Amino acid sequence: MTERLLSREVDPQREIDELVAFDGRGPGTDAERRAAVHLKQRLERIGRRAELEPIQVRPNYPVVFLILAILGIVGSVLSVRSALGGFAILAASTLLALGELTGTLAPLRRLTPMRASQNVVSGEQSDKEGRLVLMAHYDSGRSGRLYDLRLPRGIGAFQLFFWSLFVIFVCTFFRLVGLHNLPLTVVQFIPTVLLIASIPLFGDIALASTLPGANDNASGVATVLRLADRYGGALQNFDLWVLFTGAEEGLLLGSRDWIKRHGKQLDPATTVFLNVDTVGAGPIRHVTKEGLVVRSSFHPRLIELAETEGYESHALTDAYAMRSAGFPAISIVGFDGDIDPAALDEAFAVCSQLIEAIDERALAG
Repeated sequence: MTERLLSREVDPQREIDELVAFDGRGPGTDAERRAAVHLKQRLERIGRRAELEPIQVRPNYPVVFLILAILGIVGSVLSVRSALGGFAILAASTLLALGELTGTLAPLRRLTPMRASQNVVSGEQSDKEGRLVLMAHYDSGRSGRLYDLRLPRGIGAFQLFFWSLFVIFVCTFFRLVGLHNLPLTVVQFIPTVLLIASIPLFGDIALASTLPGANDNASGVATVLRLADRYGGALQNFDLWVLFTGAEEGLLLGSRDWIKRHGKQLDPATTVFLNVDTVGAGPIRHVTKEGLVVRSSFHPRLIELAETEGYESHALTDAYAMRSAGFPAISIVGFDGDIDPAALDEAFAVCSQLIEAIDERALAG
């Protein structure tokens, strides 16, 4: 085993077990807060300064999508009698869904309870030119049948939800301009049925218990701790930062808040984000594109430097928030499944290779 595969103080399985012990660490919960304090202390024990950044979040997105589904169904039915009414409801619903899924507009969240969460931040300050931020979310999500759906390759559940709303919106537009025929009714009927089917699925998530989150994402946290222990203060061109995000399972709330607060203080030409998520089961890959509606590309230079297999994802990771804000970012991920020590070692090796490549070549040219 090479030197870089060894870590002085961080045992990944122990880190996973200790984080999983904070049972029910969903976004904005007391368990999440206690887990954040634990991670701050772990960073301090490996010789790093760390702090908690409190944030206010509304993580209950399943309720928002329940509302959007109901609005879409009501608008579809109403459009048969009142084209203008149905069109107005579908236009609003489609716009709100797009805003939710891209993180640009979320007024319906105000109908859900506010919760206190926090990000855990550990930085380095020197005269080095760049800043490399290692990221992993430490909260855990809920179970739900929606996540178990077997859809055609390349189609995600949220993508199907959005495009169902959009198709109904287009149908109501045609009704508004005077088109009323059987083919239009059939086309409109199919996505309306899909919205009806989505209601129990979102309701299931809203009522489900919080998962232990060993793989998603205690594995990513453990890997980042190993990397911070190995590379802290050791890079030639980059200060190494650590960002453990809270409320990621509320659709990237912690990372979005952090980059909104600190983005203006950072230079996209010299700041790189490396996110680690769900790496407890292999093989380990890097994400080339991801998005819940339309997939956005990660930074081409980072994709070039990664030596693993790349793939396009219909899910979201925290790197998406950073890339959307205009910063170079990439995610290293594995697969769902039980923790495999070999996968953890592979994730550490893959991230180590990428960190060293970034340090050597990311600022070149």
